[in-house]
Amino acid sequence: MGLIFSRQRGLISKIDAILFTAGVQALIIYRLSHTLNNYRLTRMLRLPLFLYRLNQFLCNVDIEPHAKIGENFLLPHASGIVIGGTAEIGHNVTMLHNVTIGSKRLTDGGKRHATIEDGVFISSQVTILGNITIGENARIGAGSIILANVPANATVTGIHK
Repeated sequence: MGLIFSRQRGLISKIDAILFTAGVQALIIYRLSHTLNNYRLTRMLRLPLFLYRLNQFLCNVDIEPHAKIGENFLLPHASGIVIGGTAEIGHNVTMLHNVTIGSKRLTDGGKRHATIEDGVFISSQVTILGNITIGENARIGAGSIILANVPANATVTGIHK
């Protein structure tokens, strides 16, 4: 978590981040639900689902417990975030508010959500749909709709299909 704090300006301490930063709170709740989802007993007790719903209520962040998120994921303005269950997010990814990583289909089978590789920056109001890959260090501009793969180190704005 060290890199997160060095990338987020204005945080006096880790305690302040945990107490007052919705993005950090949302990630703590997600990581707990993701971990508990690996155990049969906690799944039977519906604890991952409870934490998932708690995250929606407290932080306005919808990250399914099955999603895989790497280290140093930064949500500086955690509001309106939706990350589907088969999404995979690499290390050092930054995601601003109102971002959806969703699916193009409603069926439960197979991988339905995007793979976001290391170092990607996703601006606000971005929608990424389907089983696509966003390459390393790519930049996605505000308001973009991403329907196709984005190559590494690319900058994409608008509708990308």
